[in-house]
Amino acid sequence: MEPCKKQSSLPRSSRRKTARTVLPFVLAGLVFLSCCPVFRVLSISGQGADAGRTVTLLSRRAVGEGFSISYTHSVNKGRIHDFYACRGKALVLERTVFVSYGAGIPEAEETPGAVFTLTDSGYEISGLERRLDKLLMAVGLYARHSIAIRQEGGLGNELFLEDYYERQTPVLFELRRITPLQLVLAKDLLRD
Repeated sequence: MEPCKKQSSLPRSSRRKTARTVLPFVLAGLVFLSCCPVFRVLSISGQGADAGRTVTLLSRRAVGEGFSISYTHSVNKGRIHDFYACRGKALVLERTVFVSYGAGIPEAEETPGAVFTLTDSGYEISGLERRLDKLLMAVGLYARHSIAIRQEGGLGNELFLEDYYERQTPVLFELRRITPLQLVLAKDLLRD
């Protein structure tokens, strides 16, 4: 007994015509995926921890929710947390939280418009509103630089930059637009 062959409900000539009609839309979709930068992302790029290659981390959620860059202060050894928002084409430093004062920590009179607050966990300087087109920083030897994406109720997982980038090399934070294809093919997608 032979297996049943499925018969198409369309005649062969109609199937070819349908394929010719659909093909331009499929091709247009592929061109769109590869050429149109529609997704706004936070891009972090620098020389990889495996020297010789560039590593780029991307986050769509950081654009909407904001993020924190944390590091250990070189003098007082306390942890500092800088909180950023993404507005338009700029990264905006909104506030910083730290345990104790040390060299490089701003004084109240040096920061017009900022609000200094003593909290249970240390100090907070809010109202900074410092706009940056790009943020270039070096991954420190002892600073343990990290990034965490804001989420409801706090921050997400902390990712240490030294796990991705070679120490003492520059890392560039910037807002970019990327194509859907670039987003899909991103090898080092910052965990959203």
